[in-house]
Amino acid sequence: MILVKILFRYKHLLLLAAATIFLLSLPVINLFFAKDFKWIGPATITGAVHGDWKYYEPRIREILDGHPFIGNPFLIEYNNELPPAFFFADWLAAIPMLLGLFLEWGTIVNDMLWSLLFVFLAYGILQQAGVSKWLSVFGAELTFFQVFYLMTATVSMQTIFPFYLFFLFSFLFWIKDHKNKKRTVLLILSSTLSFYVYTYLWQVVVTALGLAFLFWLVTKKKEMTVGLIKILGLTTIFSLPLFIFTYLQIIHPYYWDTMQRIGLVSTRLPTAEVFYSGRWVVLMMLLCFFVFCWIKKIRENQMYRLLMIFFVINGFSLIIVSASNVITGKDLELAQHIVRFILVWMPLAFIVFLSLIKDSAAQFKLFCSYKKIIIFVLCLTYLFGLVSYYKGYLYSFFNRQRLWQHIVDNQKMNEPLSWLENEESKSVVVWAEPDSLTNAYIPTLTKHYILGGGLFQLVPSQEIEERYLVSNYFNQLSLDDIKKDFALYAGSGNAIHPAKIYNRKVVLCKFFRLNLFGANCGEKTDPITLKGEKYFTDLYDKYAKEIVPNIGSYLTKYKVSYYVKDRRINSGAQPEKIGMKRVYSDMNFDIYKIKDF
Repeated sequence: MILVKILFRYKHLLLLAAATIFLLSLPVINLFFAKDFKWIGPATITGAVHGDWKYYEPRIREILDGHPFIGNPFLIEYNNELPPAFFFADWLAAIPMLLGLFLEWGTIVNDMLWSLLFVFLAYGILQQAGVSKWLSVFGAELTFFQVFYLMTATVSMQTIFPFYLFFLFSFLFWIKDHKNKKRTVLLILSSTLSFYVYTYLWQVVVTALGLAFLFWLVTKKKEMTVGLIKILGLTTIFSLPLFIFTYLQIIHPYYWDTMQRIGLVSTRLPTAEVFYSGRWVVLMMLLCFFVFCWIKKIRENQMYRLLMIFFVINGFSLIIVSASNVITGKDLELAQHIVRFILVWMPLAFIVFLSLIKDSAAQFKLFCSYKKIIIFVLCLTYLFGLVSYYKGYLYSFFNRQRLWQHIVDNQKMNEPLSWLENEESKSVVVWAEPDSLTNAYIPTLTKHYILGGGLFQLVPSQEIEERYLVSNYFNQLSLDDIKKDFALYAGSGNAIHPAKIYNRKVVLCKFFRLNLFGANCGEKTDPITLKGEKYFTDLYDKYAKEIVPNIGSYLTKYKVSYYVKDRRINSGAQPEKIGMKRVYSDMNFDIYKIKDF
């Protein structure tokens, strides 16, 4: 009887948990309908649709192998270096594995636990906003559905989104009663954690708190202004270890070189994503403005006013951070990362807006026709914006054969990688085809390192280029191949963004007819042309004239111990010709021991 009462009391949360687990399970259940399906054990499906797993899962493995600061999970020479970013989120994701679970099972546990935390926090925010319990359940699930694709990606954004929601919850909680010391402590905690979890998150948090401070300073709310000064001050003090660590990263000799590969560029022009995603934030602000002006109940109710202020401040913070390069002159894929937080903000703001309309239905009915039409059209447009982002979830259904094939390929690598793991008691360097899953899984499923990789780690760019050329020895690279692989060894900061920025300037120059005022607008170009032919011919000459004739010395230089031949990718490779000895073989893979040259 007591159990029934408890279940009835928490029926909304239980339903929310059940719906979340069901949504998580559906893509897996869908795999049973794939052609020639056969269940062969737990294997993550995220790798089939998320490229980020190749970066984050090796970081988790590095923690498990006894490298608390992560360093470099890919290149053995740099495994004790500083990481280019902080690692608190990686440690959180590693907890199930530290408790004894295998990586595959640990990933499944993380999917469930972080997803449940996500929906519970979203539910809590909506409850704090005065939304009814059933609508809060729907809104929390709608928000989860919006970012499902990202929530199933290990570490980012799986562990980061709940911390954003934690901040929103604690911020709203504090706004409702800023004199409450416990609520103040909660906001300080959530703000401080944002610094340690994710670089882009703390930028959003600090901007939101800064905007709130300016708003209440202008409106002469002295108590709230003083409270925010204390919160920002204590958050800064508690974040000092991170600032010190960041300083050590910045003075590292390879830091700025690495940042450029990752995507750091100098530009004051906002990217297209600022407008694509920012328009939905602006649209919601328009809706808030209209109902605030037209509905007296909302305008005169203090709680409703606070909700409006809360969502407008947080919405503005997202736009400001995504376009902050306009002020700083530096862009590190800001808008592409901030849009992820906008995806969380959008459904929460919409559900609260609908709740306000519902509570003010009597006054809304008295609206003249044109006002009703404006609200209806804007809501319909906003709803279209929400729906347009659901393609990530649908992807897992319409590509089930690809998902299944990924799991099959994953399982095929178990035996050769298990052999490598057991054969060598200490970490060694393994050479695999750069574009193979084997190369991606070696740092994840074994304690070993790879020959080519480390694009996002603190490594000099010239070495990344050289490792790319050496690891492609058997592929007989042509000049065109090297051009095609530009982003693989140079990163988006060299291979993608500079051309986009240049072309954006050309388009704007011609659009505003600046050539009439003496400006040279130029013509649109491509990344290869912009970089210059000499860069690529120099790489090809090095490959053909230095590396191929002297492969042995380069393998010695990078301490390579084994070569894994994936017959499905490069069946023509002949390792025996350069003195390698085959020590393992199965239907898909051969492993060769590399002699000392």
